[in-house]
This record gives sequence, structure tokens and C-alpha cells, in this order.
Amino acid sequence: MLTDSTWHVLKWMSIAVCVIYIGIQILAERRLSGDFKRRGHAILITVVVASMVQNWIEGAFENPRATRIAMVVVGIVAAVASAIVGGLLHRQSLESKSGSVARLS
Repeated sequence: MLTDSTWHVLKWMSIAVCVIYIGIQILAERRLSGDFKRRGHAILITVVVASMVQNWIEGAFENPRATRIAMVVVGIVAAVASAIVGGLLHRQSLESKSGSVARLS
């Protein structure tokens, strides 16, 4: 069983991952276009829904353990979303570089 101090560390890690995701999403919103932007929006909606479910669990169950588990799950969802959106940014930059090289040839 995890102690209370461990849960505090997990809580702050989860919050930090969510803040990092928000930063990556803001960057992606400015740089992505086309299909990549649509995928970025779908990922954003997924993270928002996970956060809403976490808030619902907190209010409905009023159980500290359920709230903590939901918070960790949202952190994991945000971490995966950060990786996916980062990959989208990378793939689009590769495609734009290969497109500019193809135009020069």
C-alpha cells in the first residue's frame, strides 16, 4: 500500500505532466496543420474527457483512494498524449522538410 507521502509525489508528478502536455498542445496548435491538427484536437478532447471523469469520480465517490487513482490515470493519459502530439509535431516537420527538398529537385 502506498503511503500518503507517496501519493503527494504522484499527485505533483501527475500535475507536472498535465502542465507539460498543455505546453506541447499550445505549441502543436500553432504548428500543426491538416490531418495532424485534427488528430491533435482528438487527443486534446481525450485528455479533457479523462479530466472530467476524474472530477466526476472525486465528486461522486468522495473516496480518497478513488480520487488518487483517477489522478494518476489522468497523469498517464496526459503523458501518453504528450508523446503522441510530440510525434505528430516531429512527423509534420519531417514531411515539410522532405516536401521542400522535393520542390527544389
